[in-house]
Formats: sequence, C-alpha cells, structure tokens
Amino acid sequence: MRTIPEAGKLLLSVIIPCFNEEKSLPVLIDRLEPLLCSAFGSDRWEIILVNDGSHDMTESCIENINQVFPNVWGISLTRNFGHQPALYTGLQNSGGEICALMDADMQDPPEILLDLIRIVHSGEQDVAYGVRANREAGPLIKACYKGFYRLMGSISEHPWQVDAGDFCAMNRRAVNMILSFPERDKFLRGLRSWVGLRQLGVSYSRPKRLLGKSRYNYSRLYLLAMKGVVGFSTIPLRIASFLSLGSGLFCALVAGLLMINRIFPAFTLFGYNIGANQGIATLAVMLLLVSSAILAALGIIGEYLAVVLVEVKQRPVSFISRIIKA
Repeated sequence: MRTIPEAGKLLLSVIIPCFNEEKSLPVLIDRLEPLLCSAFGSDRWEIILVNDGSHDMTESCIENINQVFPNVWGISLTRNFGHQPALYTGLQNSGGEICALMDADMQDPPEILLDLIRIVHSGEQDVAYGVRANREAGPLIKACYKGFYRLMGSISEHPWQVDAGDFCAMNRRAVNMILSFPERDKFLRGLRSWVGLRQLGVSYSRPKRLLGKSRYNYSRLYLLAMKGVVGFSTIPLRIASFLSLGSGLFCALVAGLLMINRIFPAFTLFGYNIGANQGIATLAVMLLLVSSAILAALGIIGEYLAVVLVEVKQRPVSFISRIIKA
C-alpha cells in the first residue's frame, strides 16, 4: 500500500466508500461513468469502490462492475472500519492528480461532483466542496446537522466549512497534505478545512437516499460529531474548567447566604429558612450541584482521553482484504 501516492498519468480518482450498497452501486455507476467519459475521456480517470466490510453482495457487485468497466475497481477491507477510514484507504491507493470523494447512496449528485472536479481542474482552487443548501430529511435530523456545523463554526480553532460534508474534489497537493497527518482518528472534512489552501464551496440540494437504508443512526452521528468537536477544538476542556470554577463560586455564594440566614433569621433565601430543617436541604442542593459539575467535567475529559488512547495505540486505520481489479 502506498502511503502517499506519486502523481501518475491519471487525471482523476473518484473514491466511493460502500457499506451494504448492492442496490445503489449499479445505479450510481450507470449515471456517473458516462459523465466522466464525456468530460475527460475513457482512460484518464478511475473510480475506487471501497467495500467497508459489507454483509450483502456489495463485493460481488463491485466484481461485476469491474468486468464491464475496467477503470472502476474495488478495495475490500477485512471488516467494517467506518466511513472515514474507508475514505482514507481510498485516498491512500488513489493515483489521480485530482481526487474526488462522494457517497454511494446517490445523495451526492454526480452532476455536482463534475462541477467540483472542473473547478479544481481549472486551477482556480485547490479544493472544491459541496455545501448542503437544502437537505431532504426529517426536521430532527436537519436540526441536528445544522446545530453541529454551527457549533463547530463557533468553537473550532480554524475556519470551519459550514454545512459541508466529505463530498468534494481536491488536487494532489491537498491530498498529500491530508495523507501526511500522523493521527489515526481522522475526520477528513475537518482536516480538509484545517490545511487551508484555496477552497470554494458549491451549494446544492441534497436529495433523499435513492435506494436502501441509511447506515447513519443517531448514535453514529453523535460519535461522528464528537470526533469533530474533540479533534478540532480544545474549548470543551476549558468549559470543564469554567464549569468547575462556576459551580464552586455558586456554592460559595449559597453558603454565604445560608450563613447570613443562620445569623439573621429574618433574612430568608428564596423564602427558605435554614432553621426549619437544619442542613438537610442545603446539603442536598449543594451536593447535587457539585456532583453534576464534576460528572460533566469528567465526561468532557473522558472524550479527549478516548482520542488520546486511539492515538497512543498507533493502530493502522484499516486493513485491506483484497483488491478487486481485472
């Protein structure tokens, strides 16, 4: 496996991660292949289908596609490593001067992908990425995505591309920069914006999934969001410190007011007289407050420790089972 591929004769590599996409892949390739042939000819591009440990007939589907279209080939991973590792494995094995990333579920329109590629190919930008101006999804999932991107825009320590997923095209310079990162727990859309360079967003409407069922449930989306927050901002750690400090100051204030009530019984705290049930209510409130602040701080620190643990182990991002190529 090449760690950082040298630029070859290929102009374009399109990397598509696949997890149980036997229904979507034939439709996607039938729509994408003619567009690439029309725009760049038949021998200047490749499509890399990364089978991320699928349980259905995705691998056989990739084999059949490769028999018909030799420049559409596949990589099968030994198990399901996840969306981000699958994308990264595809980048590691790509050879094009331009690399494009898209999903297999037809929610990333091939026509928009072609626009992104043309922008990078023109030399005007190093990176062109899709911006989801509208998303055909339920109100809750839309609110979650919108909230996450705006949260990252406010706490990230570098400019964050709002409403932009992994759907993009990058020149070889940007790809090699991303591949040079030593970290294991990679969040490609964050790394893409972190490297800087010339970047342009292209707005598009993200349609519903054409076939099959989305693999991203709320727990996976939460883990993905935490990867972005922990990987690109230290503000939550500072929030933990401020939370502890704030709870301490609040407890000191309450303690002072209760002391005044003890000395001057006529003074009550929100109508409460400490002499009524000495110590019980006061201790309960203060213990709950302090305990919640401590648990919140420990939870934040735990998220960062989990990332540190992954990096310390230095495990590979993924393992390849086989290359599917005629």
